[in-house]
Amino acid sequence: MTTKEEMVKIEEDAKELVKNLKSLHEQVGSYKQAGDELEKATTQLGAFIEDTQKLTEESHKIIKVINDIGSASIFEKLGELDEKTNSISKKAEELAKKNRQRFILLIGGLSLVICLEIVMLIVK
Repeated sequence: MTTKEEMVKIEEDAKELVKNLKSLHEQVGSYKQAGDELEKATTQLGAFIEDTQKLTEESHKIIKVINDIGSASIFEKLGELDEKTNSISKKAEELAKKNRQRFILLIGGLSLVICLEIVMLIVK
């Protein structure tokens, strides 16, 4: 191999080395960027875990209070309230029906009185 050929070979090798170094530099940059994104995601995940833990603790407190009060007792009371509401609703319907009947009778009675008054006025 001649000196000129060796120089061409060295130049080609140098170009290949520069190309490989550029590629390596780009890969390192993308790894750094991925590392930064991973760190950001880890921070956000940590905050999410803390929030979830707080919500879980609050839920536990609420469940404990409900159990202390007695969830069966709560549902019993709700059932009783539902029964009372239904009973009151039925009584209101019955009263409305009676009042309708009374109103019809009252209108009929008043009509009769008015007719009698008219007849009395005509007869005089």
